[in-house]
Amino acid sequence: MTFKSHTLVATAALTLLSAGAVWAQSTAPAAGTAPAAAAPAAAEKPMSAKDMSAAFTKADANKDGKLDKTEAEGVPGLAAKFDQADADGDKSISKAEFEKAMK
Repeated sequence: MTFKSHTLVATAALTLLSAGAVWAQSTAPAAGTAPAAAAPAAAEKPMSAKDMSAAFTKADANKDGKLDKTEAEGVPGLAAKFDQADADGDKSISKAEFEKAMK
């Protein structure tokens, strides 16, 4: 092989490797994000009673058996619908109200 041939082969190899790296970066999900296909499936599947109870217990930081607005902020989507979830208007969400709101 001549010098020109070596240069051409090296350039082609570098081009292919670079294109592969660019393609891999452009198709991979961003760090810390779930694949787009996984989000709808998780959103459609309702929480089990056990999971719901565990989520309520975890969110109830002061362990008084109800969630105030600050505690509700720890549950994705609950703070935005706090007033709707608080069916009796007592400025807190009981476990029953929580379960109804999360269905």
